[in-house]
Amino acid sequence: MIRNSSQSNILKHTVRSDAEKARICAANNADLYQAMFRAHGLPDQRTNAFWSSDAIAPLYYSNMTTLDPDATEEQLIEIGRLTDQLGRRPGFKDGFSRLDLVNKGFQLLFSASWIWAEPRRISAPAPQDWARIRDASALDRWEHSWKESGSQTDANVFTPALLPIPTYISMADGPATVLMRDAS
Repeated sequence: MIRNSSQSNILKHTVRSDAEKARICAANNADLYQAMFRAHGLPDQRTNAFWSSDAIAPLYYSNMTTLDPDATEEQLIEIGRLTDQLGRRPGFKDGFSRLDLVNKGFQLLFSASWIWAEPRRISAPAPQDWARIRDASALDRWEHSWKESGSQTDANVFTPALLPIPTYISMADGPATVLMRDAS
């Protein structure tokens, strides 16, 4: 969602290669990981090659996500460091499918592709049933509904510390939610 006209330059059509789009998507995903870990009070680090945390990851999150398809050596070193620090193999997301770690005891859980949509100004309001989550009680009600709809944890995944982050907006309709990153 674009909040002001100073950000309208992002709406200009820019031709990007698939590789550039994948890098942008990976960076956006690392932004989400960073926000989530910090909302849980967990340490993290970010380099040009990866984002990582040597803390026990919140449910549904891994300890590392890659940011550069060509920095596999740095990423492998970090995976080794995380393994030593955690005393087990860490979960990680290879956003470019470049790391082959089967010979080190890792297994591929699933394969996916990044989804890209060109930025555009949103002129229509959110559907009537949808509302922005703005306070802890609304977040708590949503998370309770989400858990009743099949989440396999009793832990609070989405903490109120996420609410004031200006570049993330949470919209909800019952157990469904959309986490959107602002264009800024």
